Amino acid sequence: MLVHLEPVEMKHGQVIYEIGETIDYLYFPFNAMISLVTEMDDGKIVEVGLIGNDGLSGSSALMGRQVSFERAVIQIPNGGTRVKLSLLKKEFDKGGILQGLLLGYVTDLMRQVSQTAACNATHTTEERLARWLLMCCDRVDSMKLNLTQEFLAEMLGTRRATSAWPR
Repeated sequence: MLVHLEPVEMKHGQVIYEIGETIDYLYFPFNAMISLVTEMDDGKIVEVGLIGNDGLSGSSALMGRQVSFERAVIQIPNGGTRVKLSLLKKEFDKGGILQGLLLGYVTDLMRQVSQTAACNATHTTEERLARWLLMCCDRVDSMKLNLTQEFLAEMLGTRRATSAWPR
């Protein structure tokens, strides 16, 4: 399987796939971060999940859903690898260690999405910001993040002028 991994540059703002788009490749970020975002009826964008060095994008395609539910966009660049879905799916369907590892990751991602929904519903903007920053640092293995207030507001589903932003 390793022979099929292609190194890729992951550029800030690069969209890997759009909502409703077919997933042809699965991406494994190194110390990059992929945001999974959804668009509300009013056009507002909200992040629903984070993928970093702990996982892969497009895991729903392994479960048979080849059309993306979210937009996957690179928020913190740092390279990675990708593999064609058809190749990884063939190996996944054999069962075994790879399938077990990937199903474990999908379970963790589902837990993260559930926790994010709960936090978005019950926590203050300050608490959500702190949680989000810690999750980012964990996934890119760095305490330094190059992010704008506008980007943070979009990921948290708030206005940029919110008083929670550090000065």
